[in-house]
Amino acid sequence: MADTSKVTIFVVGPSKVGKTAICNYIAELSDSINSSEYHPTQGVRILEFDRKIVSDGKTHKWKELNLEVELWDCSGDSEFHSCWPVVSTQIQGVLFVTSPDLKQDRELDLWPDLFPAIKSNQCAVFAHRLVNSSSKSKVKMIHKTLIKAPLFYTSLDQDPEAIRDGFDLLLINVYAAMMETKEKEEKSIAG
Repeated sequence: MADTSKVTIFVVGPSKVGKTAICNYIAELSDSINSSEYHPTQGVRILEFDRKIVSDGKTHKWKELNLEVELWDCSGDSEFHSCWPVVSTQIQGVLFVTSPDLKQDRELDLWPDLFPAIKSNQCAVFAHRLVNSSSKSKVKMIHKTLIKAPLFYTSLDQDPEAIRDGFDLLLINVYAAMMETKEKEEKSIAG
C-alpha cells in the first residue's frame, strides 16, 4: 500500500536564476522550458501536482510514496522577503536556487535566515546553469544550512533529469523529516 501525504516546498533564490523554469519542468508544464524570455514572478506562483516516488524498500519503510506537492515559485525580488518568514510556517521544505553563471553566492547565503524553522535535511540547493551556458564556475556557500544541504548542478538544456532527481531526493528527505516529527509527537502524547 502506498503512503499519501501533502508536501509544501518553497523555491527561492535571487532573481533571474531560473526558478520559474525549474518549477515548470518539475510540475511538467513543459510549454515554457526553453523560453529565454525573462518574466519576473510577482510575489509567488503556486503549482500543484502529484508525484510518485518508488523506493527499494531497504532504505525507507515505504516502497511507494504518493505525494501531493504544492510548489511555491517565489519571487527573488527583495521587496517580498518580509513575507516569507510569515508563510514559512506552512512549508515542509525549501529548494534554494542560484546560478553559478551570475556569481550570487553571497546573496544566496542570506536566504536560509528567512526560514528559521527549516533544517538542512529539509533543503536542497540547485546551482542552475542558464540556457546555453558554458561556464564551469562553482558555487561557494558559507551558511551552515546550505553547506549541509544536498547540492545539485542543474541545467535544463544539458541534463534536465538531474532537476527531477534532485527534487525527488528533496521530497524523500522532507517526507522522512515529516514522519520523524510525527513519530515524536505520537510518542510524547503516548507518554
